[in-house]
Formats: sequence, structure tokens, C-alpha cells
Amino acid sequence: MFYKNGIETLVIHPAFKGTVDTFGMLIPFPSAPSLRKVSDSTFEHLKNVIDPPRVTVDLRPPYFNDRFGMGVSMLKRGMGDNGGASADASMAICREETRVLKEEAVGMYDVAVLQSGSSEALQKWMKQNGYRYPEGMDEVCEDYIKERWCFVAVRARVGHKQLLDPKPGQREVDDSLHPGASFEGQVQAMGFRFRVEAPVVPMRHSTYNEGDLRNIVYVLAEKPMRFSNLSQELVVRQVSGKR
Repeated sequence: MFYKNGIETLVIHPAFKGTVDTFGMLIPFPSAPSLRKVSDSTFEHLKNVIDPPRVTVDLRPPYFNDRFGMGVSMLKRGMGDNGGASADASMAICREETRVLKEEAVGMYDVAVLQSGSSEALQKWMKQNGYRYPEGMDEVCEDYIKERWCFVAVRARVGHKQLLDPKPGQREVDDSLHPGASFEGQVQAMGFRFRVEAPVVPMRHSTYNEGDLRNIVYVLAEKPMRFSNLSQELVVRQVSGKR
């Protein structure tokens, strides 16, 4: 998450385990975001910044190193567009309506930006469009709707990796898997840029996922900050900009 001058950029790199026809996301935003595909290596770079590789240099004479079949040095990894979319998500909407502000394909995702008048209307739209609406999520959705937030519904097209990545001379790709086929791992990273008065981490919906839940959040900011609904004990590492 990066925030500056009223513009926030949120990049996610989700992972899931299950069948290919069950993966989707519903993410709330205070304003309609612009969307883009992001390199998956972004998070590997962030990980190396927070926990950089540790370099150990052996300064003993070359004879000693060669005698024991060792190299001179060893490298070990340490443990351890400006603005949102033009669509205005704050326009008046009746409780029975879910309005589609825009739809587009972003890499391996089909994406719809929604404005809904109620959790019931949102649930109805999701059901009609092949999404699963988790039980118990109504209260959280109503909180966002009262604040006039919008929702981004994301559905992945997951196929055979070797058939999705074209090789030299390859003319066609195949993104199909038979119904019920299994998938485990991370899917494509995706970025959202939107206008907001103060930085937010809109992840309350993720608590309604089944199975083992784990979120890692990297916050890039001009100065140290605290989030009102997150315990300070959850901060694993804080690194200065100079470092």
C-alpha cells in the first residue's frame, strides 16, 4: 500500500487453494479505482528490502579456501496514471439496485466495479453473475455502503500454466481447465489506484474466507503511521526511508 497527496495505490498478490471455478474476490474501495496488471516480482523485491540478503565474505587466503574446496565468498539469503477512475461511486442509488460502473479484463482477471444500495442487492448481483457471497458478510457490506464505498468484483481465469504463457512460435493459448480441476498457489498481482482522504487497508472481507487465513501488508508511507483498527503488535518490521 502506497499513499501520497490523496492518492492511494493498493497492490495485491493473492494465493488460494481449491477448484478453479471457485476463485473470486470482492474488495471495497472509497472511490472507483483505476486498474492495472502488476509484476509478480514486486513482492519479492519488497521482501528483500525488508529482510535484505545477508552477504558473508570469507577473507582467508585463497590457499586456505582452495584447500577445503570453498569459494572466496558466499552469498546467503537472510532469514527471517494519477488518480482514480472518472466514474463517481457516490451517486445516489436505491437500496434494491447494484450498478455496474465499469467492466474490463485485467490480465487473467475479469473485473467489475460496482455500486450497491444494500447488501441484499449486492448479494443478488453476485449470485446472478456466478459469485459466491459468504455468509455473515452483510453487516460489513452495509458499513461500506453507508460510507458510499464501491466494490470491485474479481474473477480469475485460471488455466494450464504452460498453455497460458505463449512460447516463441506459439499461436494460440488455452485458459480452460475441466470443471472441478484443482489449483494451489499465487495468482497474478493486481494494482488499484484511487482517491481517498486518508490511507486505508480494505481487507475486512478477507476474514470471511474459509481455511487458513494469512495477510502480509507492506505499507510505504512518507512518515510512520498507525491504523485505527489494527493492533500495533501486528507490526513485524519498520524500516526507515533512508535505510
